[in-house]
Formats: sequence, C-alpha cells, structure tokens
Amino acid sequence: RISERTRRSAPRRRPDCLHCNAAMRFFGRKSKKEVQSSSLKVTCEEAERAARATAVVLQLAKEMSHSPTSSPKRGEQSKHESSPVAAKGSAIDLNAALQAVIERRDEPRFTVGSSTLGSGAYGEVRDGAARTLAGRTLDVAVKLIPENRMRLEALAREAGVMERLSQSEHPAMLRFYGWLTPGSRDVRAAAADSERGAELAAKLPTSHCLVMERVQGGELFDYIVERRGLPEREASAFFAQVGEAVGVAHRLGIAHRDLKLENVLFARSVGAGQRVLKLIDWGLAHQHAVGPDGRIVREELHSRCGSRSYMAPEVITSSGPPG
Repeated sequence: RISERTRRSAPRRRPDCLHCNAAMRFFGRKSKKEVQSSSLKVTCEEAERAARATAVVLQLAKEMSHSPTSSPKRGEQSKHESSPVAAKGSAIDLNAALQAVIERRDEPRFTVGSSTLGSGAYGEVRDGAARTLAGRTLDVAVKLIPENRMRLEALAREAGVMERLSQSEHPAMLRFYGWLTPGSRDVRAAAADSERGAELAAKLPTSHCLVMERVQGGELFDYIVERRGLPEREASAFFAQVGEAVGVAHRLGIAHRDLKLENVLFARSVGAGQRVLKLIDWGLAHQHAVGPDGRIVREELHSRCGSRSYMAPEVITSSGPPG
C-alpha cells in the first residue's frame, strides 16, 4: 500500500501518453475524459520512467505482502534490506523506487555477447542477455542484420511474424522480445574494451537487432547425424511436435516456407526420454491476410524460396500449382 503522504506528494500532471496513462491510473488521478483523449497515443521518455517505476513498486509490494512479518534471525539479512526501495511499516518509499528506476533507465536493456550461435545469408545470431525491470537477467539470442542487407519491409514482416507466434505462447515457438533499429540506446556490446567486443560495438550502430529467447539444446540435424538415423518411435515423436508447430502457424495464417532439420532446435530436456523442439528462422515466412471473422484469406504464392535440399520437386521445377 502507498502511504497517504506519498500519494498526496505525487505530481498532478495530465497524462499525455500511454505510459503516463498507466502511471496516473496507479495514483488514482485519471478521469474518463482523459482516457478518451487522443493525446494518449503519444509517447514520452518521462512517462515511460514513471510506468517503469510503477511496475517496480507494484512488484515489490507484492513480494513484501507475501514475506513473513517476523524479523530475520540474528546473522541473517532481510529479503528487502538490500533493496533500493526501503520498507517503512506497511508503506513503500515511492520516491526511492522512482529514483532507483530513473537511474537504471539510462542503462541498455540488452547486451550482445561475442559468441556466435549461428549465421545465415542475411546476418548472424549472437548470444546475449536481457535485464528485466525487477533486476533479473535472462539469456537471449540476438539476430544481427546489417541495415542494408534486407529491405525494411521484409524485416518488419519477419518481426511481425515472430511477434504473432510469440503471443501464441505455444511451447514450440520462441519468445520474441523486440526489434531494435540501428543506433538504439537499448543495446550494447559486452566487454566493449576487448578486441572482439570493440569489433561488435562497431557493428551495432549499423545493424538491426531481433531479440528472442535463447535455446541451447542444439539442432535436430546434428542430433540425427550423431546417431546415424533415428528409430521410428523416436522420429515419429519429433515429427508430431514439428507438425503441431506448423499447424499453430497455419492457424495464424503464417507459412514457414523453409522447414528443414537445421531450423528445428532442442530447448531443454523435459522428463525422461522427452525432448521439446523449437521451430526457428521465420525470415522467409509469409503472413496471409486474416479476415474479420478470423478466417485465413487464401492466396497463391509464386516466389521460389527455401533450401534446395528440402524443397518439394514441384517448387524446384516450378511445375504444378503455385504456393
């Protein structure tokens, strides 16, 4: 709960963007007229800071509400003692929370590492880390694409497809964290003072960054090659996962168009003998239009794309119906 004194000291300003809207709703100073204002569509940096502070305060309040009321034993440190936001009775010092978030706002949210996870015709994928509002660090993969390597329309289409698939929350789809344009202040190179770090830091200002969930289980292709083939029972289980993932994409109107063993990764082992697969690399995917009733609008595709060793014969020879 926010103390009455802190609530009174909160600044009374009219919200002029969506972030202000969220922050002012938290302080209980919004009216119906202000909600309908068109100025809420505008973004501003100060409001974003306020929204971030609000999220941190709410998270800390939730954590403290579940913490034991008794004091820690001698020699032990309280869970919130080292937090930048101090607890005063049942109230939280909102000013401390605001200051802590504002100080962290200038730090980049994403860090790109020097290890290369993969490469392709349009760019390379590096390891990375993401910093959450709560101060936690997540392992991510960052796809670096030089700004003149892909058309902006194609890049926007790929990011849009990844966002839709991520929102499906299907276990075979990677979580998508964002598209950062060249020169973004939200990304930096790790160990920029080293030789490899300096080389990467020089690439970032001229590269687009697609940030997504990182999986470390390896490719299905390597898994099959190492075992010189798979028994039917194991192969059918993998095929069922890939088929389900493709079905999810098709229900969203998305055609992958480059299905191959190299684009299927293992996440992590789940239980004995069970492996979870992830379908990746949607750079050649096509997003079909979706009607108001949710039905996919059928259309013929005429471009020949994909990997030749996995293409259907009619695609290679351009015979048969297009698609």
